[in-house]
Amino acid sequence: MLKPDRGERGQRVVIARGAGQIEVALRETVGAIMVQAYVPGVEFGVFYIRDLDRDEGEIFSVTEKREVFVVGDGRRPLEALILADDRAVGMAA
Repeated sequence: MLKPDRGERGQRVVIARGAGQIEVALRETVGAIMVQAYVPGVEFGVFYIRDLDRDEGEIFSVTEKREVFVVGDGRRPLEALILADDRAVGMAA
């Protein structure tokens, strides 16, 4: 797994399955990148916040990371499906 040190919602995350994919990811990544072993299973995001003038912070939230998708119904266009979905609407732009 190659991940930008600062990313959002899986953008620019690469599950490299060979040296060629690693080379491409390293060439295309701007800034620091993290490399880790791929571990299958459920993934969670832990959001930690801290005021700069304090030594300790707090865990703000723990969120299960799930892929966002919509299922067509043969009638509505994609935009209508996205806008009607509780999770997808937040990424409508």
